Amino acid sequence: MKFHKGEWYWIYDLVEFFNVINNNQDFRKEINQVLIEENSAYRISQEGLVIPITNEEELAAVDQASRNPYNSVSTHIEKAISHFKSQAPDYANSIKESILAVEAICKIIIEDERATLGKAIKKLKEK
Repeated sequence: MKFHKGEWYWIYDLVEFFNVINNNQDFRKEINQVLIEENSAYRISQEGLVIPITNEEELAAVDQASRNPYNSVSTHIEKAISHFKSQAPDYANSIKESILAVEAICKIIIEDERATLGKAIKKLKEK
């Protein structure tokens, strides 16, 4: 089989592919259970992406953050995950997108689309 001669991450790519096209919660739960039993450093998020994770709290936090009603926030979170989980992780851009997600939710909370993160945090502190 070609997987025996391929890169170690190919199987994760395949699992991610099947999960995304099927979007099946039961499949996701079963695969995550196998990943836990095998002490894998990866889990499948609610969006069906295979992401590196060190504990269940992190996975829950990523899932919660990516399930929000605000497109601007979700877009930045998805980009952050994408930068983080690539074969050549781009940590700088992952962090940047994470911060942009925080800025986006702050702008929504203070109802000022033009605010910078600093301005938004000041307004939040005042409340």
